[in-house]
Amino acid sequence: MQQTKETDSLDHCLAYQTPPYDTKKQYEATSPSPRTSCIRSPELLIDQIAILLSSLTMNRCTTKIRNDSEVLGGFLREILKRSKCNKKVTLLSTLYFQKINNSQKDIDDLPEFAKCSKRAFLSCLILAHKFLNDNTFSLKTWSLISGLKQKDLSCMERWYLQKLDYKLFAAESELEDLEVRLFPKRRRSLDESLAEELVPHHRKIFKLAVINS
Repeated sequence: MQQTKETDSLDHCLAYQTPPYDTKKQYEATSPSPRTSCIRSPELLIDQIAILLSSLTMNRCTTKIRNDSEVLGGFLREILKRSKCNKKVTLLSTLYFQKINNSQKDIDDLPEFAKCSKRAFLSCLILAHKFLNDNTFSLKTWSLISGLKQKDLSCMERWYLQKLDYKLFAAESELEDLEVRLFPKRRRSLDESLAEELVPHHRKIFKLAVINS
């Protein structure tokens, strides 16, 4: 009995410990979209996702459940490190999270795990990983990654899958839009810079058109 308690305690620590780590190799190198080429840092992306998740779930905090961005940022770094998920899986998980949250009107009827943004994101991460990878992790592996029991993971996964109405596909444009929304100030700055560069270019074209007319 003592051993079981110690194991459960260890599982809880594993699920939420958040030591620092090197994130440089956690995302696959891909050619950036013109709309998201200004967003290169995985660290910044994780921070912005943590802020988004926190803003969506702060009204569900209890004495046991903390949904603040600081706690979420550490959790995201650790869970993404352990699962070695790339940027696309991370963004798709965030999109699932957002869609499910937007469909939940009465938070009082939610099961306790659905009020915890860490467990909610983990469930979305499992679904996204399964959808995007032919060779995905088993629940046993996810149990080792998260420190949660397999039966709890299975229950959470089914619940979130039903909330998504089994619709896991998302167009690339949806993921790009989400990434741009996560960095509104950067997007605005980039648009302003491009506008400044294009204005003299357009003037030059107009001048040439007048000369040649």
